[in-house]
Amino acid sequence: MSRMGGACSSRRHSRRSVHSSDPESERRKRLFRYHPSPNSPGSMFRPARHSVESEVPDGSIPWLYPVDDNYVIQEGTNLRSPKALRELCIDAVCRSLPDLDGELPYGMPQDLVDAIVKSLIHHSALNATTLRALKNCEIEELSLAGCRGVGDEWLKPFCTTSPLIGSCPPPLCRASFDRDEPDFMDCDIHMDWEQSPNELSQMSPQVVKKKLNKTDIQPPLLIPKNSSEANASDEESVSSSSSSSSGYASFISATSSPDDELRSSTSCEAESIAASYSTSADEFADIGACEISSFCLGASVASMASNLAVLDLRGSPRLTDQGLLQLSALHSLEVVKLDDCHSLTGPGLGAFSLSNKLHTLSLANCRRLTDVGVERIAHLPSIKALSLGGCRCITDRSLYAISSMVQLQKLDVSQCDLVTDNGIRGLYKLEHIEELSIGWCRLISDKGLGALCSQPGRSERLRVLHLARCSITNDGVKQLGNLACLTELDLNGCSKIGSSVLGSVLEKLPKLKSLDVSYCPDILRESWQGKINALETLELCYAGVRDQHIARLTQLPALLELNLDSCPCGDWAITYLAENHVVPNLTTLDLADTDLTDAGLAHLAKLQLKKLSLFYCNISNVGLRHLALMTSLEVLNLDSRDIGDEGLIYLQKLPRLRSLDVFSGRVTDIGCMWLSSIKTLENLELCGGGITDRGCIHLALLENLTTLNLSQNERITNRGAAVLSSLTKLECLNLSNTKVNAGSLEILGSLIHLKSLALYGCQGIDDSNSIDIFRNGLPNLKCLRLNNGAEENFVWDYTNETEVNNEMSEDSEQDDDESV
Repeated sequence: MSRMGGACSSRRHSRRSVHSSDPESERRKRLFRYHPSPNSPGSMFRPARHSVESEVPDGSIPWLYPVDDNYVIQEGTNLRSPKALRELCIDAVCRSLPDLDGELPYGMPQDLVDAIVKSLIHHSALNATTLRALKNCEIEELSLAGCRGVGDEWLKPFCTTSPLIGSCPPPLCRASFDRDEPDFMDCDIHMDWEQSPNELSQMSPQVVKKKLNKTDIQPPLLIPKNSSEANASDEESVSSSSSSSSGYASFISATSSPDDELRSSTSCEAESIAASYSTSADEFADIGACEISSFCLGASVASMASNLAVLDLRGSPRLTDQGLLQLSALHSLEVVKLDDCHSLTGPGLGAFSLSNKLHTLSLANCRRLTDVGVERIAHLPSIKALSLGGCRCITDRSLYAISSMVQLQKLDVSQCDLVTDNGIRGLYKLEHIEELSIGWCRLISDKGLGALCSQPGRSERLRVLHLARCSITNDGVKQLGNLACLTELDLNGCSKIGSSVLGSVLEKLPKLKSLDVSYCPDILRESWQGKINALETLELCYAGVRDQHIARLTQLPALLELNLDSCPCGDWAITYLAENHVVPNLTTLDLADTDLTDAGLAHLAKLQLKKLSLFYCNISNVGLRHLALMTSLEVLNLDSRDIGDEGLIYLQKLPRLRSLDVFSGRVTDIGCMWLSSIKTLENLELCGGGITDRGCIHLALLENLTTLNLSQNERITNRGAAVLSSLTKLECLNLSNTKVNAGSLEILGSLIHLKSLALYGCQGIDDSNSIDIFRNGLPNLKCLRLNNGAEENFVWDYTNETEVNNEMSEDSEQDDDESV
């Protein structure tokens, strides 16, 4: 039993001494679940990230659409039924895109285009080649968040198409144009004809002029016959989507102008066009052929992005400002997500400068983003939600620029270290703000909070306010009493606030439903009874809550979630809450690292909990028999060295259990046999060191598993990995410090949904060719961690891969934060 995860004891010691360390560092330690190298006991290394950045190769895409995949499985019954002919055709099209000579044709029905894009995303078959094949299609929603290797090359097809001079017009634009007209240069016109061409040809010039005025036109760049007649207009008109039901052409013409100065300064209205060139009804005589020689030198169909409404490029570190600037004609854009695009600095946001319909823009964790980028989009009138959390280079200058977004309702500038009280004062024009996050902005003090609470509209509209780790005291907290509409308040780490002052403020916030006062010592020293009756979520992690503090609470009827992580309370507090019906509706309870024992565990069954954490509590296998009565449990954390096979037998009676963490428990193959009957399990961690290949056979029966951590089980070999390869739904697999070798890469290559694989400390995985083949064969693989037994022997928890990547990318900046 000596090999069963002895390092977890040092981990527990580290956790017990957390009060002398930085809380955020502790949170990262819990997230990553590390083990020190045997060569350096107790030491901590920072492992390098092993992100898989290469895009899915063209040769792998046909493999993602196997020819024999011609059926669908009905949910619940597992019965197979044949695919519809339309679905088979879409699969065939997607399968052939890498080998397509050119692009898909113009004029494909929009529902068919949407189905093709959806299929490519679902099968993780999007890359630069397949995206280029869609160049002639108008895409309404594009999500590249789960794609590997997204870079500037991917966005080239979104450039405005070149004019179709000298070629046959596309099916949807039966237009021919006079190329000999000397007085006309480039234009960008989008016209929706309400009358047929024959009707227009019968109209007088005055009527035609009125019709043109109603047409949505971005006017052409002209060389006027008389410069005095050419009056530039300051209006910017946006091309709207064409009517697909109309039988008449709707087209966009866009070519490059040799005169850049004229391009930037000239904007003509339709009426001035008609007046300057005396358009007559005779000039429309041949309009049945849509010859509009008086307006254009050339024409092109609408660009790929003409109808693009949603653009999701999250997690694309290769994407740069130059790549974004390739985007054009984004007039229909409504939602943009660029979180974790670490190469963006700001100028690229100019691509959205004409997206007047844009209402949601997320730039979280774009760490190099500067004030210049924010200023590029600050003029957009329709933005209602803006996320700049983690953009550490922006300053008060950005907040003053944001103040022009008068419709803004949600703003996140958390972890923007350079934002000060002056920046908060600059938000006074934003009267419609409902959600504001300024957490981890340590330069914000009581003065900034006071200015915020006194701004117009705050008391009537502000519902969510995050102030975690701000430098506020009791003087600042008192100002929160003016925000009567608050429903969510985050004061995590505001250690200078007192219990009595906060209690008096809470009495003025009758609508408050969520409160986070973690890392606020003795925050419950004074009774809050009767002041938090509407509260649904209460976070008291590391808040020093004791049994006597809990005793002052007599009734919390609305409370759904309670976090007492690392508080010195125990059996008495839990018994009091359960037996006196203080929290009758509680569904989530975190008792990690508290003084709970088997005696207190006996009373938990009276609570209808769905999520329960007993991380390193003083419980034993015998005490787990009380959990058998908690049939509503879905998520359970039993990470403790005192838990083993004898306790897991009681978990078989939990019919809804989806997630189980027995990370350091003394579990062997026998325990795996007990767990194999819990078919609902999706996430499982068993890293105690006692599992062999035989245990993997039992775990392979859990067909719904998506996350599996079996690190530190040194007797698992390639045979066990081969058995686990039957878990086709696996997305995250950790086999670090086991006996698997390079042969496991070929075995695990069948896990097509795998997103993260950790093989730290596994010997013999040094064949770069095999590693490349493995990466290329798994289109969803975003993280592959190998170190070939080097000094960085870590075990990582991938239950939240996005958060892991975000936290690791910020480690260097957090080191500076910890010294503040």
